[in-house]
Amino acid sequence: MLTEAKSSKALTACDLASAYWKFVGPLKSALKSFLAIYANTPASQFGRLMLIAYQNSPVKSGICRKYINQQVGRIKRMFKWGVSRELVLVEVHQAISTVAGLRVLQRRCH
Repeated sequence: MLTEAKSSKALTACDLASAYWKFVGPLKSALKSFLAIYANTPASQFGRLMLIAYQNSPVKSGICRKYINQQVGRIKRMFKWGVSRELVLVEVHQAISTVAGLRVLQRRCH
């Protein structure tokens, strides 16, 4: 397997998703929405703030918190898989692993 460090071309998020797709089968909803934003982003440059932006993008559309957290979990697992196959640097997965899931908003009583 060609590692990112040894490749002549930087691995993009799209390249990573394509390889992961073959490994786990179609996770169309998570990968499609992720790639709509980050397809050309080098996988080595993907980070916490990008994952948080991805996480927050469907919130404005009214998509439920539980579904968003599932989708973000799938993206994290894709990067974890990429690390295990030496396609992504471990630091990338470690960084995005620190992003917490969306929490239930608690209403305050006045």
